[in-house]
Amino acid sequence: MITLQIFKENEMIIKENDIDEHLYLIESGKVKVHTESNGKEVMLAKLSQGDFFGEMALIDDKPRSASVSALETTNLNVFHRSNFLDIMKSNSEIGVTFLSGIFNRLRDSNSKIIQSAKDASEQFETKNIENKTKVYKIKMEGLTEEAILSLPNNPMDIQYFPFIIGRKSRDPFSHKNLEIEDSFPLQISRHHLSFEIKDNKLALFDVGSTLGLAIDNERIGGTVKQSGPIMLDRKHILIIGNESSNYKYSLNIEIE
Repeated sequence: MITLQIFKENEMIIKENDIDEHLYLIESGKVKVHTESNGKEVMLAKLSQGDFFGEMALIDDKPRSASVSALETTNLNVFHRSNFLDIMKSNSEIGVTFLSGIFNRLRDSNSKIIQSAKDASEQFETKNIENKTKVYKIKMEGLTEEAILSLPNNPMDIQYFPFIIGRKSRDPFSHKNLEIEDSFPLQISRHHLSFEIKDNKLALFDVGSTLGLAIDNERIGGTVKQSGPIMLDRKHILIIGNESSNYKYSLNIEIE
């Protein structure tokens, strides 16, 4: 199902760091993609009729990387991720427009990545590396029956990051490294938490879950506005869900 939404000049359409599940196709009008740096607005792009934005919401559940605002009265066709695949199958024109735009953006991104890699390589060769990149491994072990059954192996080794954990679903765009089959009353959200490397340190994030989580009795996510990061070092106790959740694990961090 496609919905039509109208935004007035200067009205915010997407707010940076928010989480939603929509793709926007501009039917008429213009928008700007922008972020904030040192308290000042930085313009990233201007988009107009036929352009789209918000496509990453169809692929992952990360917070929005930038804000989008209307530059004038703008009409938008809004697609929810749950029915976008059906729309692409039934309307080839929309599918071609979407895929063409994705490929063009990937091509631009690849060019920037290659150039950044070249620049970084040149800087790398001129420096004596004092801070060696750390290699992390998490040994995740279930401490309850539900937690043990949720893991393919107990304990389970996690060596590649980001590593996303969430409830098992049929959503073809829903990427998770560990899918847990939960039952009512649900404790685990479709995308719940992520282990990531941040500033060469291992960090835990809540990625928009409903009930949040606890790490060593410190709660993040859910009704708590704080979503992380919580930095991980050696040993921790993780509970996924609310205080009554049986999804309880120990985390042992190995650092090389």
